[in-house]
Amino acid sequence: MARTIPTSPLTPADELRLLLDISEKRAVNIRGIGAETASELLHRLDRIHELLPELEANGIDLRAERVRWQSLLGSVRRHAQELQAELAPLGGLAALRAALPETPPADQWWWWLDEHDRQRRAHTWRKIGLFIVVGALLLLGARKLLPIIFPVDPQVIQAMELRNEGDRWLEQGDLDSAIASYEAAHAALPDDNDIQVWLAGMYWVQGDKDRSRAIVDQLVPTLGASQTHAGVAQVLVQLKDTENAIIMAQQAIEEDP
Repeated sequence: MARTIPTSPLTPADELRLLLDISEKRAVNIRGIGAETASELLHRLDRIHELLPELEANGIDLRAERVRWQSLLGSVRRHAQELQAELAPLGGLAALRAALPETPPADQWWWWLDEHDRQRRAHTWRKIGLFIVVGALLLLGARKLLPIIFPVDPQVIQAMELRNEGDRWLEQGDLDSAIASYEAAHAALPDDNDIQVWLAGMYWVQGDKDRSRAIVDQLVPTLGASQTHAGVAQVLVQLKDTENAIIMAQQAIEEDP
């Protein structure tokens, strides 16, 4: 006669580690896992996100689990396109969000991967459109016509070129060179608020928080506190500093609900 082996329910800490084990295996090889499994991965991320602060508040040392969590999130970011492709049969992330009881907050960014992609594409197309317009003007003899029809300050052109150079450095992961290019653009066009917002975000990521705060303080009288902090939050998102972006965005909401 077979004996039944008694089992005990998982503790929250055991549940957390089990969820990390399963999610890590899924996140490194998302292609082909299927829509339902991909959807389960999102809900497991939600549960891990919920458990970590709860257990830490109870005095449990989760430093090792925090490292695994950050590594897991990095895998999800790297495989964001594959994850969205797997979720397509369910209607994609937009349909899954609509089916949830509550709209996921910004810090659960895995539910918003499609929106982040849309914003990046819009930014890219704006830059492409600008290059097309400039190229067409050059082909039409812009060197002679442009100063007459649309007089442009040479400093504006110089600042735009330096910003484009800074964007290329960012794409290559060279933050210091990108900051140098944006600083030169700011010197050429010191009243451009957008350049200053980007510098504030880049200084923050670089660790120079005093210079970042100084720029923010200069921008607040012109843009307003909420718009300034929201702008820096958007820059931090594009620089993949999600944690500080959330803090900055929450501050903007408090200033202008």
